[in-house]
Amino acid sequence: MRLIVLCTLLLCLWGNDTWANGRTFHRDSLPARIAAHNDNDLLFERDRLYSNGMMVELTNIGFLRDLGVGFTHKLFGQRPMLSSFSFFFGQHIYTPNKIGWEGFYLEERPWAGWLFWKLRYKAVARLWSLQLSANIGLVGPYSLAEDFQIIWHTYLRSVLGTVDPRHPRGWKYQLGHEVTFQLTARVDRLMFEKQLSKEWMVDAKVHAKAELGTVFIRGSVGMTVRVGSMIRYFASSYPRQARAALANNKDEAAFFALPKETLKTWGRRQKPWEFFFFASGRGFLVARNLFLDGSTFEESHSVPKLPLVCEVELGLSWKLHHFRLTASAILQTVEGAYRFADPEGHRYHRVVLAYEGF
Repeated sequence: MRLIVLCTLLLCLWGNDTWANGRTFHRDSLPARIAAHNDNDLLFERDRLYSNGMMVELTNIGFLRDLGVGFTHKLFGQRPMLSSFSFFFGQHIYTPNKIGWEGFYLEERPWAGWLFWKLRYKAVARLWSLQLSANIGLVGPYSLAEDFQIIWHTYLRSVLGTVDPRHPRGWKYQLGHEVTFQLTARVDRLMFEKQLSKEWMVDAKVHAKAELGTVFIRGSVGMTVRVGSMIRYFASSYPRQARAALANNKDEAAFFALPKETLKTWGRRQKPWEFFFFASGRGFLVARNLFLDGSTFEESHSVPKLPLVCEVELGLSWKLHHFRLTASAILQTVEGAYRFADPEGHRYHRVVLAYEGF
């Protein structure tokens, strides 16, 4: 476990040491990005089910950018596309509906933590994008979920000065040790785009996603609509001159013939600020969910799951120069068919702080 964490830190430091080189624009790559993601149900006073998720993202930092460009050339040859390669390190925590109960309850979902590392490749074309990711992780005590949640609740008790009735008391019943593997593919397609005024516009895209591994086996489809002042999807990833050259979708060589300086500064020539609202709906067809079905290779506690789960996400995103803040609320239908499942489903918020486009 210590070796894995050490390798993660070294990878982050390696990316940090190559920032100086990473600032040199590569004409086939998307802008670099560093982000911190957090999912939590604290604002909804839930503290159960998918209780907390944290993730750090490094996109197109140093060698990651070169990996993305090389992968794109292997997959798509000399087609004019932009790409990125990202590294993620995160932790998810899943708890029963009643985390303050002592004892083991067969009709409650299992306690579980998931510590994971993920590599994601993204390619962006004129009207569509493709994402491929591979994930390796740990479930069980080595996920450190118990330590994190107990420390957090202890801190809350010290701040509030009262006994926390939701203090977690069942981590000794969590799912056992397991190494997890996960592969994911996602395709997005622009469906609609309309300029409302000089600054404001509306657009919509559809997306489909497939997940295969020891954690999830499921597929999903959905749609996202945005309204506001923002950078366009897909084709807008190119500089203005490149979009003009590709307008008839015939002269691909024109993209690579653009002056180097024109492409080198494209990231800094995008909108200095953005502000938009978005709404997204997703439907999942679930064949496996480790956090309900239990361990993959050994007997463990499990509860029945529902094959169809739906989500709605409502949020806003604000960007000023290189800094971006995205906040949203996610409403999810019931995942499991067990006695103590919340009939109202689950609700949690998502916050992403990012430094991008450098």
